[in-house]
Amino acid sequence: MDTQTTLDLKQVFLTCLAFMSILLLIVLVTLIRRFRLRLQQYHLQLAREVELIDAERRRIHTDLHDELGTGLASISLLAQQVQSHNSLPVVEKIYHQTLILRTKIREIAYNFVPVILETRGLAIAIRDYVEEIASNHPVVITADIHIVDHGYSLPKSVHLYRLMRELLMNALKHARCSRILLQLRENRKSVILSLSDNGIGFLPEQAATWLKGAGLSHIQSRANILKAHLSIRSAPGKGTDITIRIPLESLRS
Repeated sequence: MDTQTTLDLKQVFLTCLAFMSILLLIVLVTLIRRFRLRLQQYHLQLAREVELIDAERRRIHTDLHDELGTGLASISLLAQQVQSHNSLPVVEKIYHQTLILRTKIREIAYNFVPVILETRGLAIAIRDYVEEIASNHPVVITADIHIVDHGYSLPKSVHLYRLMRELLMNALKHARCSRILLQLRENRKSVILSLSDNGIGFLPEQAATWLKGAGLSHIQSRANILKAHLSIRSAPGKGTDITIRIPLESLRS
């Protein structure tokens, strides 16, 4: 085989190799685009499903407040009227039991999306919720809220509100802490939600396991919907710091 033939074969081989490389690159790019499209569709579907759930929660909240709450208030008034004419112990028990039921229904309704979120905005709703929780727990809870939430879409505000609520309740249930600091800040590009406690903490290598439990799987899911980045810092006996950084554009779309 002469030198020219060898060169021709090498040229053919290189040409085929280049063609196959280009073909493989096209296939990979197509697959990546399809994967990204399917992932985007999945996130959109998941967001719609969660929004439907939150809409149902708002409906249940309204039903609890308007129907059961009003009905129990009427029962309380009737019980008071009966009590003024009849001092039987059973009447007094009915009256006090009704008050207990009213309190429980108010607590249940408050765990759903509050009306104040839609009427007065996210910042006021969070402050109101923190005050409500702090009044019923021995833990010292401090809220530092600095956001301008007029441009946030309501569904995204609901996600952020429930993120805050789940972070706070998770700390109260599992951290064994005496102090909690909740912060919500906004800059030009993002909104940062953070919670710090002085509780028992955990080892860094336990973070993955902790994320699957302790209620944080729901937090991670909502953070994903908001295209947010979640980070956790903790050490045994030194508490836990959780930060969720949310792109501002994600809250406005």
